Amino acid sequence: MKEHSKGMLTVGVYEENARARAFYRRGGFEEIGSRDDELTGSREYRMEWKRESI
Repeated sequence: MKEHSKGMLTVGVYEENARARAFYRRGGFEEIGSRDDELTGSREYRMEWKRESI
């Protein structure tokens, strides 16, 4: 399990799910990497959101 500091969230979204990727981008998430999912054979993008400093 990967630990995150407060104000950060990371999600995985399959390449085929363009609507979800667009949803997260609109919400301020950025793609930070990708990998091939061994079980599905699909590309999975890691997307990260960080809260802006106050």
